Amino acid sequence: MMTTLPKLLDSDKAVLNTKHGESSKRVFTSIVIIMRIFQRTWPDDWPGMARRLAEVIASHLGVSLSPMEFPGGWNKIIGVDRDENRNLEEKMPRD
Repeated sequence: MMTTLPKLLDSDKAVLNTKHGESSKRVFTSIVIIMRIFQRTWPDDWPGMARRLAEVIASHLGVSLSPMEFPGGWNKIIGVDRDENRNLEEKMPRD
């Protein structure tokens, strides 16, 4: 468990539909904060990282995103186009 809770930008609070401090323990909130750090510090690296995250999620379709509180449209929030994400899912092997 994190001892220091991350802070969201006001614009991210609006996108994630949260109030002050309400979402800081969510896994997806941490992903958004990491995204903002990358966008500011290593802007060319974030799109590849976002696509890789979408690939990992698409390759584990049996894992529910609900406990990590991923919102609907999470892929758009992190910058992965829904059609691109659908293409990734189609390429993943099914068991």
